[in-house]
Parts: sequence; C-alpha cells; structure tokens
Amino acid sequence: MEVIERALSGQLIVDSRGTGFAAPGFLEFYQGAAPFPWRSQAVWIANRLARRMGADRSEAADQARSCFRPDLFRQVIGGLGVDLPSASEKVEGALAEPTFANSLYGEILLGPDQFFDGSQFDPDRD
Repeated sequence: MEVIERALSGQLIVDSRGTGFAAPGFLEFYQGAAPFPWRSQAVWIANRLARRMGADRSEAADQARSCFRPDLFRQVIGGLGVDLPSASEKVEGALAEPTFANSLYGEILLGPDQFFDGSQFDPDRD
C-alpha cells in the first residue's frame, strides 16, 4: 500500500537509505491522453518481444496493430465529449516537453515521453 501511495503522490523513494525524490505527475490516469491506445506503443512492445524471441518483427508489428484499437477507444470515449488525438501512431520517445498535437476538437497537450536512453522508435521505420 505504501508503494502505491508514493506513486500516486509523486513522492518516490529512490534508494535503500530512503532518499526521497519528488516526481509530480509520476502516475497519470488521463492527462496528456495517457490511456489512449497508441498503435505505435503496441508496435514498440511487439518489436522488442519479437527481437528477443527471434520472431518475425514485421508479423509481430501487424498483430500488435490489430490488438490496440484506437478506433474503438474513440468511438466509446469520444462519445463522452473527451478530446482525443487524431492520429493513431506517433514516434515514441520524441517528446522532450509537453507538446500540442492535432486532436478531434483542435489540439491536445501530450506529455513528454522520452526514453531514459534518449532513443526514439518510429513505427514506420523500425
């Protein structure tokens, strides 16, 4: 329970000595389209798994795209008047700071999504 509370509050313990670290927004449930099923995230996961398991990466990407369904998400959640990204894929790890993107109702603010190592994943090239 304590670990969950720390994640929700953004007050993390980063080592065995109990050193604290403030990470506001560490866990987001909606802000910045957090729950949106980006197909590019599915392809990134599939790519990593296929590489590790020796499977065909192209086939894994196709299967992943069929599992993440932004069309259904838009149909259900968009019907509630919630603004959602107009794209279904993006370059993962490319946003260093909050960035506006096209949305169903104009623009939506996406949060930073940089990977720890600074790499990027383009689902159309990888």
